[in-house]
Amino acid sequence: MMKSTRIALNEAAFSEKEKTFLTNEAFTVSLFRYSTQVCAARLSNSKISLVVLPFQGQQVWRFRSPIGDLTMKSIFEEPENTTRFGLNYGAFLIHCGLTANGNPSSEDTHPLHGELPNCRYQQAWLEVGSDEQGDYLSLGGSYTYRNSLEYHYEFSPELWLRPDSALVDMRIQARNFRLKPMKYMYMAHINWLPADGAHLLCSADPRTTEVFSDTFGLPNSDQQKFMDYTARLGADPTIADTIDSSSQFYDPELCMYLHCVPDEQAYAHAMQVYPDGDAAYVGFRTRELPNAVRWFARTGSEDALAFAIPSTNNHLGFARNDAKGLVREIAAQSCLEMHYRFGYLTSEERRGVENNINRVLGKA
Repeated sequence: MMKSTRIALNEAAFSEKEKTFLTNEAFTVSLFRYSTQVCAARLSNSKISLVVLPFQGQQVWRFRSPIGDLTMKSIFEEPENTTRFGLNYGAFLIHCGLTANGNPSSEDTHPLHGELPNCRYQQAWLEVGSDEQGDYLSLGGSYTYRNSLEYHYEFSPELWLRPDSALVDMRIQARNFRLKPMKYMYMAHINWLPADGAHLLCSADPRTTEVFSDTFGLPNSDQQKFMDYTARLGADPTIADTIDSSSQFYDPELCMYLHCVPDEQAYAHAMQVYPDGDAAYVGFRTRELPNAVRWFARTGSEDALAFAIPSTNNHLGFARNDAKGLVREIAAQSCLEMHYRFGYLTSEERRGVENNINRVLGKA
């Protein structure tokens, strides 16, 4: 039997001094504002701590694991109070979409990664309770988007923590209020700090991996070196599977598209396995998020690895994805759900996931 208590969050509860808002034997929640006036909630259990921006994109700004902060390196120490994507980029998790996402082409009019990354949520809440899996703490929100004669939808993500677990579950509902179907795209841009010597594993056949060399006009420190490396990677995508800053070149960025194979629970799995055997982990339900984008940016100022971005599409914007049949629809006056999880695995937990990946790919 499920029991829960939901607490509505109001921006007036957030001050520049961090204050405990909720605590029990399993969880602690504190609220504060960054110097930029962006509201933040710190959620902790015995293993992990997350800083979430409840009213700005519901971004997970930071993710601290048992081995430290695993968030990408960026030029942003604090979140900026903006709706522009590139003017605030350094979060651990960014919701991208929903009317479009990816890099717009000359045929597109949408902003980079759509309207969701820094949108202003009208509602946010905390919830504590118990269900068939035990106790939980969740943080969620609701964003309603209206564009006359085109769109009227509600996007509601909710992340769930369990006691003594270093994994986080994300559950998303997207509801189309209009009387006609709505085309949509979504990416869960989960940005980890890469570790030299780590190895990347994913339940995707590398023979189907697509490698992209388009840098979308961004400045490149050595164009020839980048193109040479991209050509090598196109011939053998597994070159990228072991993180090595001395032989790889990701300046300004590089994207790959992984075609994933689910297990019996309909989940695909991906990991960055550290040299000591533990791992960063992403898992996602493929009937909703069929594939994954892999993104590198190692410029010196940025150091980022999104080793598996659960996605409905690749990163090339609406028009090019629509032409490939990768843009999905929400039926008229209907709601869909998307599920994924992320976190930290011990060496023992990692071995179980690795065995599952090998079995799914026929390597067991």
